[in-house]
Amino acid sequence: MRKKIILDCDPGHDDAIAILLAYGNPDIDLLAVTTVVGNQTLEKVSRNALAKFVVELLDFFGKMYKQAQGFDYPPVHDPCAVAYVIDPTLIETQKVPVNIELTGTHTLGMTVADFRYPPKECNTYVAKVLDRERFWDLVIDAIKRLQ
Repeated sequence: MRKKIILDCDPGHDDAIAILLAYGNPDIDLLAVTTVVGNQTLEKVSRNALAKFVVELLDFFGKMYKQAQGFDYPPVHDPCAVAYVIDPTLIETQKVPVNIELTGTHTLGMTVADFRYPPKECNTYVAKVLDRERFWDLVIDAIKRLQ
């Protein structure tokens, strides 16, 4: 049975890959893609929602993250979430308490996951390990299906 999803995003580089991954996977019924204004205009994010920008966006953000953060590759958080819906075995998760810090001097507004001694009752699954090879195989298969 196909999994029905709606993606709500402010399409940047990782959102475009998430859209591509969902649209190009036969196990996903992508009901809608909604765009919201994040740090760009609505017109720009709607235009960026088209999957044909994926390669250019990855190249640009790859260079930007390399220069600014020293990363070899840009992070792709949103497509990882879609990949998990498609195949939960791609990502190793752990149940941990997660909260938004509202009073911290150095962490105000940050999401805080406490991995130290998780209680039996936790409110969130946190992704810890991604099978990168299988993840990119999934993305490449989605691209091939769109051709």
